[in-house]
Amino acid sequence: MVASSKDWTKRLEQWLAPFLDRLGHAKRRRMCPLYIAELIGPGDRKSGQPMVERFTPGE
Repeated sequence: MVASSKDWTKRLEQWLAPFLDRLGHAKRRRMCPLYIAELIGPGDRKSGQPMVERFTPGE
């Protein structure tokens, strides 16, 4: 059975939790899961801009 995207990201968040607890800066804690998901997920990784647009459209 193939896991859905939501299941995959939930598992990633659970795995990252101990690492995020040690990051002192709130913005780093917020952006780290997005960045890691983009590094290991599908899509263009040559620039940070495509990553930002996929996960935070309009921000």
